[in-house]
Amino acid sequence: MKTFYLQAVSQFMCNSTVDNRTLKDQLKQKFSLTSRRTSRVTLLALLGGMPLKADLTSGVYVTSSFSSPSNMSELELQVFQHRTPKPFHFINSINNAVPFYIAQAQQLSGPTIFTASDRANWGQIILFAIADLQLGIIKQALIGWCHEASLPMADQREGSHWLLLSTHPENAIAKLTIIDSVNSYQVQKQGYFYQDIAHLIDELEHKTTQQFFINLMLNKIIVIDLHR
Repeated sequence: MKTFYLQAVSQFMCNSTVDNRTLKDQLKQKFSLTSRRTSRVTLLALLGGMPLKADLTSGVYVTSSFSSPSNMSELELQVFQHRTPKPFHFINSINNAVPFYIAQAQQLSGPTIFTASDRANWGQIILFAIADLQLGIIKQALIGWCHEASLPMADQREGSHWLLLSTHPENAIAKLTIIDSVNSYQVQKQGYFYQDIAHLIDELEHKTTQQFFINLMLNKIIVIDLHR
């Protein structure tokens, strides 16, 4: 496999007790972006992903444990009460809505892909982006991990975490290579749902570690070497 380059990272985190109005206000204040009928997980995705400025032909690759628990709860309640679901509740129940809204906000024309993941296989979304980069379909990939806390739990951590990956080394902060490995994967047992990627981005931002590893559970490991 060829080498890929990490151009930038970004993330946004908050507690699930922060209401949607507050998230929308932050989105408008920081990015002049109005989001009226999007789901909560989309708001979290936009707040985390908008700081990264991708090439206009870039693709958006998003993973989450679920599309939006709060949106699905509203949709299921409407069906249970024999009411016609609201159109935007239905639209926001489609998983690919999250990468679509990111692409729309940044006016990106590349592929938009969503896949579900859990604590163990969170790294595999990177393979979708790498495949398109290798094929020359895109030159940059915006890769995001988005998590909205499940209902009815309260006061949990939520957020989104983003990498901007490219095929070119210019202005890169790190390089990525994929190597073979027979190491077993240690499943995260506590903490925030995407704690591993959140920790990785913290380390990259503070440059406290020079090398990182992402286990893909396919006898492959992504090695991230920070540029000095």
